[in-house]
Amino acid sequence: MSEYENQESEAVLDDAALARRMAKEALQKYLKQNAVGKHTPKETLQEHLEYFGIDGPIANAILQRHFENSRDREIGNETFQDLLKQCRDLKNRLDLRNRRYETSLPLPEMELKLVASLGPCQILAVTAPDHQPALEYVLAAKAMADKTLVVEEVSREGSVPTLLVTNHLEMPVLILEGDLLIGGKQNRLSNSSVLIPKKTKMPLPVSCVEHGRWHHKSPRPESTRPEATQTESTHPEAFAPSLDCIAAPVHRELKRAKLSQQPVSVQMKVWDSIENVQQARAYCSETSDHEELLQISRSELEDFLESTHCPDDAVGVAVVVGEDSYALDLFDQAATCRHYWKMKIHSSLMQRGRLTDCEQLFSSEKLEQDIGELQQSRWQVRPERAAGKESRLGSELQTLTDRGSMATALAYEQLPVHLTLLSQH
Repeated sequence: MSEYENQESEAVLDDAALARRMAKEALQKYLKQNAVGKHTPKETLQEHLEYFGIDGPIANAILQRHFENSRDREIGNETFQDLLKQCRDLKNRLDLRNRRYETSLPLPEMELKLVASLGPCQILAVTAPDHQPALEYVLAAKAMADKTLVVEEVSREGSVPTLLVTNHLEMPVLILEGDLLIGGKQNRLSNSSVLIPKKTKMPLPVSCVEHGRWHHKSPRPESTRPEATQTESTHPEAFAPSLDCIAAPVHRELKRAKLSQQPVSVQMKVWDSIENVQQARAYCSETSDHEELLQISRSELEDFLESTHCPDDAVGVAVVVGEDSYALDLFDQAATCRHYWKMKIHSSLMQRGRLTDCEQLFSSEKLEQDIGELQQSRWQVRPERAAGKESRLGSELQTLTDRGSMATALAYEQLPVHLTLLSQH
């Protein structure tokens, strides 16, 4: 267990799953009573349910059960007060649980340096003189190219939300949140930043980014060359990394779904986001392949990207689009920053098409305020129940700023390996 994980043997459930289970238990007796009176309007009950974080299917079941036969759409005050008491107990239990899984994350003092601008977009290098590497690792792109990290379907039938990764190295491999994995039965993206321990085989949670394909294809022509290695011939249907692109606006919807306190389908959010991007660009591949659209967008921006060099001392990159939209990535090593530099800039610049000619020019003021707030933030430890988390190194943390910006971090021994900060829009 990492220093952030709870030491109790009791299994930890995802917040949304825990809330649903506790809500059902707390309200079970109340639902059975099915009492209908004439003192509390339906709208009032609905407002209180929302206040206590009870919505979605549970709230709908409560409202339907108690008002389907009521002309006046009211319930008795006594029953209503009993419900509120149970709701308060539920909220207190959830608050207590969340406090148990909160921690601090020491962050370096970050400085933003202007590197380039394009219209209402500003490219900033993030430097941090006192920043220390968290550990030694190999990036997934290099390990996959060397065939020392093999990513493949979990079985012949395959599973959309899960892939199987095998690390043959004597050191960990870093897969970044948003990394595109090309091949298999359909292209995927990694849902989180993950450290794969040395000599380990484990499942990897992913999302599909190619809705219209469910059959194998060779990820790269190179895999058919005569001098293919033994590892390559043993894994002819292994995935390959995208060396040019990382998930673009899809990344923001992925993070929003992950940080939601309500039961949200990460996959559906990703698909919806891909569809929105395709409509905005008036382009759709035969298989709704997100990477294909990213490659087209990348080629349009290639001249600018080639002219935007990563400073030697940069350990992160931030892109501000207009006044309110921004994305920041902080890495523990300058080499990792150099690898992802152009990909991260391209990912953020894909939003340029949403801006109008009268859009206000960039301002990094709100980004700087969020960075300052993160220095003092309490981070929530994501529950260690998702597939494969029992084998991973480090802990996945998350938090929200006062203005709703979303931050996640992969931390190892209280040091951030990879941190992302995204504005809401």
